[in-house]
Amino acid sequence: TYGTYEDGTLAEIFVTISKQGSTLAGLLDSFAIAISIALQHGVPLKVLARKFVYARYEPAGYTENPDIQIATSITDYIFRYLALRFLAPSDLGEIGVQSLTLESGNGGDHGTERRILEAAARLPANGSARSATPSAANGVFYNMSGNGHPTLYADSVCRACGGMMVQTGTCKTCFQCGATSGGC
Repeated sequence: TYGTYEDGTLAEIFVTISKQGSTLAGLLDSFAIAISIALQHGVPLKVLARKFVYARYEPAGYTENPDIQIATSITDYIFRYLALRFLAPSDLGEIGVQSLTLESGNGGDHGTERRILEAAARLPANGSARSATPSAANGVFYNMSGNGHPTLYADSVCRACGGMMVQTGTCKTCFQCGATSGGC
């Protein structure tokens, strides 16, 4: 969940996962406290999002959020979710976050606490980022962006910036920084 100031800006975050008392739950609670203190002391969300978006570690995988279909980590999910709700569209483009269903960032549902980790808590905890969904096959998955054309993502991360690589012909291209791999 998150809390906002009266003007609608982000004030604090709370992270709750199902395994209370676990090491992961303790670390996520501590992480949420640290981020909340940073926000309350003037660190812009954009700066924090730049550091945590597309961080890659387990658990990672598919989410139930249509705007964030695949998360590369729990912190990636948290900060992409927050960025989509609190940052301006120009800031979203700058940090490489895109909404698939929202018209723009700074979505206007401020002022109330929302659940932000329901989907992140459902990420596979068994060490596997792959899912048994029909759209996942051989390490490649499709992101149906709503425009009628699927984006084919490769199951790899850019070595330069940590963004998700996109299959472009026989190559893989990072839409975050433009790096390519595979002999392009």
